[in-house]
This record gives sequence, structure tokens and C-alpha cells, in this order.
Amino acid sequence: MKRMALVVAVALGLGTSIGRAQDSLELDGPRAERLRVQIEEIFAQRLATELGLTADQSARTRGILATWATKRRGLERDERRLRVDLSAAMRPGVAADEAAVTRLVDAILNGRLAYMQTFKDENAELAGVLSPVQRAQYILLRDRLMQRVQQIRNQRQAEGVGPGARLRARPPR
Repeated sequence: MKRMALVVAVALGLGTSIGRAQDSLELDGPRAERLRVQIEEIFAQRLATELGLTADQSARTRGILATWATKRRGLERDERRLRVDLSAAMRPGVAADEAAVTRLVDAILNGRLAYMQTFKDENAELAGVLSPVQRAQYILLRDRLMQRVQQIRNQRQAEGVGPGARLRARPPR
């Protein structure tokens, strides 16, 4: 778990994240992709161990998770682009085009609904591979990872560390 937390922390320090990203972060570079692959590999190993997956279940689960993660990254990219467009449409001192603003807000909300639907669809696909108990364990494990990511993000913000800053090694405890 410490190794996973370290990789997640490094990923956050380089501007990557799992889940919703801040509008200003660049999440599509080669470094971000390498770190994403590392995080996904460590998570998949942990998942296989904690859920007691067979080799077949592990391979099929990895494929399903990778497919849905790719779809979510596309939706996240779309939302970042829409938010940039919305910010431009809402510039102070310039009258906003109400039709454009409505279209952008609707597109952002529809994107968020589509994002949430990916989790439901992912779970439905996992139902063909994992038992109900294993799916529940997966959800809990993923939630713990997301909570840890958020803790690291909050800690870095409280320390005034920007998304592109390098992490310093923590002193041993």
C-alpha cells in the first residue's frame, strides 16, 4: 500500500490524477501516461491479491478497467475543454452570449452524467467476471484509493505546492 501511495503522490506531483482533474492541469503528456500505467499496474496487482482473482479473472478485469479508464479520461479531457470555453464566454466586462453559455453548461452537465454512467457500465461488465462480493471489494478498494488521492491533493494544496512541483522524499518514520 505504501508503494501505491508513493506512486499516486508522484503522479499528483507531476500533474496527473485519477478521477476528476482540475481545469488547469495537463494530463495528457508522455510522463503522465507512464505514471498512469504504473498506478494502474500497482492497483491491478493489489486488486488481484485482495480479491483472490484467478489469472483469467485478473486479465479480464484489467482489460475492462483499462477500457473504462480510457473512456473516462476522454470525458475528463472534454470537460476541461468545455470549462476553458465557458471561462472564455464568461469573461468579466464582456456581455456573455446566453445561448453559448447555456450550450456549454448543458454540455458540461451531460458530460458529468456520462462520466458517472461509465462506473455503472463498468460494474455491469465486471459482473460477468467477478462475483458480487469481489465487485463490492473492488468498489471499496477503489474508494480507498480515491480517498488517499484526495488526501494527498488536499495536503499539497495546504502546503502551497502546485500540481507540477516535484515531491521530496519523506523522512522515515
